[in-house]
Amino acid sequence: MAKATSCSRTSAARPKQRPLFTVADLGPNPDPSRLPARLDRLNAATLMTAMGLPVAPRSLERAEGIVWARAGVVATARTADLIAYARRRLGEAPAIAVGGSIADAPPRGPRRQREAAQAPQPTPPAAPAKRSRRAASA
Repeated sequence: MAKATSCSRTSAARPKQRPLFTVADLGPNPDPSRLPARLDRLNAATLMTAMGLPVAPRSLERAEGIVWARAGVVATARTADLIAYARRRLGEAPAIAVGGSIADAPPRGPRRQREAAQAPQPTPPAAPAKRSRRAASA
């Protein structure tokens, strides 16, 4: 007797989608007039990554301020809305200080703050004593 299969239909794999452009093609300030009027999720993620906001294509589905129109299996959004969203998110980002080391950062968490308060503070090295000219010539 033939073994029954759980799925009688065969699913055809869709071909992989390729982006229209790369991050290097766009640069940090892409010109909207040189881009298509609407972009799908993959190309929208490439656009936002080029603008300095790395994002995954699927995470754009729930982004506020972007309206997705579905045409068959492809969801597209207006390019102007995508650029405005990326600029708004970058404008909301907090400014961070660049430089220094993680060793210079204050300890985080109550336990590490207690340990830092109880730890002996390192003493700076003493400056070398100045030698007089008479002692150097003798």
